[in-house]
Amino acid sequence: MANINVVGDFHKSGLTKVEIEKAVKAVFDTLDKAKKINIAFVDAREIQKQNLKYRKIDKPTDVLSFDYEDEGDILLHIDLIDEFKETSEKLSDAILKTLIHGSLHLFGYDHENKKDYDIMKKTEDKVWEEISK
Repeated sequence: MANINVVGDFHKSGLTKVEIEKAVKAVFDTLDKAKKINIAFVDAREIQKQNLKYRKIDKPTDVLSFDYEDEGDILLHIDLIDEFKETSEKLSDAILKTLIHGSLHLFGYDHENKKDYDIMKKTEDKVWEEISK
C-alpha cells in the first residue's frame, strides 16, 4: 500500500497536502504501481547540496528524485519551479506538474533521449489531464 509523506514549507505553493497527495496517487493509478514516497519542499541551499552530492552539479534545481525500490524521495524547490514555469501558468499547477515528473522518475521513467522523453511526456500529460478535470 502506498504511503505519501509531505514535509517542508509547501504552504506558499498555494496547495494543500491533499492536493499534493492527489497528484502522486494519480501517478500510481496511471502506472498501476505504488510505493512509499516522501516529498520534501526544500530551500535552494539544500537542493543544491543534494544536487552536488548525487549528480555532481553544483547549482540548485527544481526537483530531485531518489528511488529506493519500495520507496522514494522527491525534493522540490518552489522558487526555481516558479522561475521555470510558463509566464501565464499558476505556480500551484507548475508545482503539481513538477511533482508528477519527479514521481515518474521513481518508476523508471527518464528523458535522456527523444524516445524516452516522448514516453515520459505522454505519461505526464495523461496524469495531468486526470488531476486537472
